[in-house]
Amino acid sequence: MASKVDICNSALLKLGCDRINSLTDDNVRARTCNDRYELLKDEVLRSAPWKFALKRITLTKTVNVPAFGYEAEFQLPSDCLRPWEIDPNYIQWTQEGNKILANEDTINLKYIYKAPESNFDTSFVEVLATRMAMDMCYKLTNSVSREQELRSLYLVLLADARTFSAQSGQQERYISEDFTIVRY
Repeated sequence: MASKVDICNSALLKLGCDRINSLTDDNVRARTCNDRYELLKDEVLRSAPWKFALKRITLTKTVNVPAFGYEAEFQLPSDCLRPWEIDPNYIQWTQEGNKILANEDTINLKYIYKAPESNFDTSFVEVLATRMAMDMCYKLTNSVSREQELRSLYLVLLADARTFSAQSGQQERYISEDFTIVRY
């Protein structure tokens, strides 16, 4: 299980920089890690439906009614980074701010949440550390070429990690409904 400092140190090692002991250390490396960590963690979490960062919840509509287009409004959970799926999947919906708009009384929401570091799998840790290294590269090394190398590495690691996560569990099966069969 990796901690914030472990992930930051992995990023710093990718840059050839000295490690830190804490995010509150009095040096540019720790301050940069502290400034960028949460934003970049949320960005990478939002980028895919990581199995370790998914939650399910049933939402009931709020008392507010949208001005037009939809009949109901649903408040997203405070730890929601990105709505991923609403069941049943034929429901038309949209996200506006921290609300979901739909024409239902309740919705079953699967969403990406702000998972703690204790939930991260090792491939995700490497992706996040590489994303951090890419982001901090110019500030800490003044190297544009190293930043480009890290960008390429990040994209490869991200694709691999997404694949590993997607393969964790049984594949979802979709059953054709009468209205889709009628076309054929």
